[in-house]
Amino acid sequence: MPRVLVTGAAGFAGRHLTTLLRQQGDDVVPLVRQPAGLPGEVTADLIDPAATATAVQRAAPAVVYHLAAASSPSASLRDPGGTLQANVVGTANLLQAALAIQPRPRVLLVTSSEVYGSPPPGPPLTATTACQPRTPYAVSKLAVHYLGQQFHLAHGLPVIEARPFNHLGPGQALGFVAPDFASQIAAIAAGRREPLLRVGDLRAAKDFSDVRDIVRGYALLAAAGQAGATYHLCRGQATSIQELLDTLLDLARVPVEVIQDHRRVGAGPPPVVCGDASPAAALGWRASRPLRQTLADVLAEWRDRVAAGWGG
Repeated sequence: MPRVLVTGAAGFAGRHLTTLLRQQGDDVVPLVRQPAGLPGEVTADLIDPAATATAVQRAAPAVVYHLAAASSPSASLRDPGGTLQANVVGTANLLQAALAIQPRPRVLLVTSSEVYGSPPPGPPLTATTACQPRTPYAVSKLAVHYLGQQFHLAHGLPVIEARPFNHLGPGQALGFVAPDFASQIAAIAAGRREPLLRVGDLRAAKDFSDVRDIVRGYALLAAAGQAGATYHLCRGQATSIQELLDTLLDLARVPVEVIQDHRRVGAGPPPVVCGDASPAAALGWRASRPLRQTLADVLAEWRDRVAAGWGG
């Protein structure tokens, strides 16, 4: 039974990952910044090098999954320094702590497709596509990429990088498109708010996958990925925000008036982003869960929350 350490285990993807790893028989040690009531958890703030080293030594993992991050691109615009400290300094401290473990663990670093910015329409993005980060969050994830490269090349630490594109599913916090839409639609369906949905730019299209597929990819890459390599995890297909909204409204079967705030619509062509996941596919991974089923699960979660008293 391999012993694995999961940072950010209390987060959106972290909870799905720890569930998956336990189902496959791993001895999971969740690392959280604040106590979260997770079985076997250890606590440490990754920006504290001593606390990080102590937590990693205590866990003595064979594999480290590094998901902990300040994860909001929009929030990073308000607090660039805090985002860089959490994501870059925290990762550096974790990698340094991993060097002290013998035998050295395999480390899966999770970055983000946000490093590419808003590329012009073209072929699917590959790991060699030029990066044009547009937010401090994206800058921080690009720095994490280079930290992983440096620790691998200079110290021989077996670091694998997972670069997921947008993912959604049950448990995602408000502030992201699917739960923002689903929460409002569920409240409308329950009669908790007027049947009116105000939206921004619906033209943008991104490569969406189910978080449960993404964490399957993390587990596969940690086991079979090549050290020093970067792997995209994505569907390979762009889906517009309009399509996501239309699917949720179709699933909800409630009349809703959609009003677009034209002040939030960009002047130029909307971004259309999709990635090439063929290196991960060569290892046996693909995003297999239909987006309609994912959105149905998200809507069901928010219907339950509204029925339990959530009012927005």
